[in-house]
Amino acid sequence: MLSAACLIVAGLVPPSPTAAATPRAVAQRPTEREARAVWLGLDSPALQSQASIAEAMDNLAAWGFNTVFVQVLDGSKTLYPSPVLAAETGRAVDARFEQRD
Repeated sequence: MLSAACLIVAGLVPPSPTAAATPRAVAQRPTEREARAVWLGLDSPALQSQASIAEAMDNLAAWGFNTVFVQVLDGSKTLYPSPVLAAETGRAVDARFEQRD
């Protein structure tokens, strides 16, 4: 019995199926910085002009957010001019956002 335990500890013999199925704790390194994120959809008033975008970014930073996810595609149209999307789908930038780039 002792020799079997030594082989298991040495990794030469797999442990019993019950032991193998038991999840082990994984050591995790602490992150240097936490992500505090917000999602802005196309219908957000924050995306309606360059001034509102700048104001939203200033406010989010003041409130402690450090990550912003912006929806850039809706209804097969992008928020920004995209030659790739136009070539693939024949659709250009969403008309609401044409002059904002």
